[in-house]
Amino acid sequence: MREWQKVIAYGTRALEKDADYYAVFQLLGLAYEGDKQPAKAMEIYQEGMKRFPDRQELFQQAASLAYKQKNYPEAEKAFLHLLKLNPDDADARLNLATLMEQTSRYKEAETNLKPLLAKDPHHVGALFRMASVQENMNQWDQAIQYYQQALVQNPQHLSALYNLAQLQMSHKKDKPAAIKAWKQYIAVAGKIKGQESFIKDAQKQLKNLEGGAS
Repeated sequence: MREWQKVIAYGTRALEKDADYYAVFQLLGLAYEGDKQPAKAMEIYQEGMKRFPDRQELFQQAASLAYKQKNYPEAEKAFLHLLKLNPDDADARLNLATLMEQTSRYKEAETNLKPLLAKDPHHVGALFRMASVQENMNQWDQAIQYYQQALVQNPQHLSALYNLAQLQMSHKKDKPAAIKAWKQYIAVAGKIKGQESFIKDAQKQLKNLEGGAS
């Protein structure tokens, strides 16, 4: 019997004995996830959420699983409930905004990010997500500003460096800025495994820019 199946057997017995303890639902749901039975895991989480509507842990796990399974309506319900429990839950608000961007609801994503950034203007994840949302709305200048702000907080943020370089090159037509951004990206990416193809593309873009830079 595989390890996850042992945990499932244990959790099932525990649930039969004591269904009034939220951690049993949490454990059993995680075990079903580990055993690659996401539908069964969600069933357990949903039952737990009905019994324990104030336990953030269950809603967090359900939201995470639903999002991974691209079940965005269920993930959104869980994120919204988390925010009902705690309007200052930064992770839930950021994840909800990410979901909204993923489903092309850019204005809603922007609306959800604004209070998060008002409370914490240095939140790297929120700055990056706002930049991405602005980029998707073709608001190039705002996107660049938010990418730059994200990089002030974390100069090693690969996605921000890459996206900023692309924007500086394709929309701002600012060659010096694009060259600088590509060089920064290459320097950071070179220290990370698995970035070879991206580095090669960046080097190609840089070569083209430097060949025609004024």
